Amino acid sequence: MGMPGDSGAARGLVIADLDRPANPLWWLLTWPLLAMPMTAANLRGEIPAFLRRSGFQSIEVRGRWMNLLTFWVARPTADEGEQP
Repeated sequence: MGMPGDSGAARGLVIADLDRPANPLWWLLTWPLLAMPMTAANLRGEIPAFLRRSGFQSIEVRGRWMNLLTFWVARPTADEGEQP
C-alpha cells in the first residue's frame, strides 16, 4: 500500500482483531469473553459483516495468527470518491 496522495496507491483499511476461534482450545479459553459486548461480536465472526455495513465492498483475509487473531484488508466501493 502506498502513502495517501501517491498516484496509483492502493486504498484500503487494514484491520487486525480477534476473530472466531479456529480450534476448540481457543473456544474454551475465550468463551467468557462472549459475555462482554466489546468482544462478543468479534468472537462470533461478525467483523466482515460490520465492515460491509460500514461501506466496504471488498474484504479479504490476509492472514491469521495462532488461529485467533485475523488480519483483514477492506476496500471501499469504487464510487465513493475514487477516481478512475
